[in-house]
Amino acid sequence: MFDYIHPYANDIDPTAKTSDLIFLQMYLQEHGEALTNAAALLGGRRGARLAQSAITDLSSNAKLSRRTAHALKELRAILSLEHVHVEDREEAGFFAIIDPADPVVDEICLLADGFNDALDHLDLDISPLSGAGRAS
Repeated sequence: MFDYIHPYANDIDPTAKTSDLIFLQMYLQEHGEALTNAAALLGGRRGARLAQSAITDLSSNAKLSRRTAHALKELRAILSLEHVHVEDREEAGFFAIIDPADPVVDEICLLADGFNDALDHLDLDISPLSGAGRAS
């Protein structure tokens, strides 16, 4: 969509295992408020809570807990619009309210891309379409 160069791309070696979590922590520290706002816009209170939980947990822990990994996976699903086509999911309602021409859409896309880049540095199965937690 957009050419996006992560602001920390030159600061951290993405192949070094010790920097994987740091890469994500730095992204969340830099963009946490905007990410929380985007999650709230697309996922309501649940989205905001997931973002805040992940940000808080990662800012105070040197290791990724199972709970935080789950929050990251759910947050990725919200930002990737995974469930907006399922009518009985609240994400569908929040998504329907957004005007596609609103400039916030571009900002959310950039945030989601940066978040996905940061998550891709982790050696976890937290892709939004992995099947766990998906609505049928």
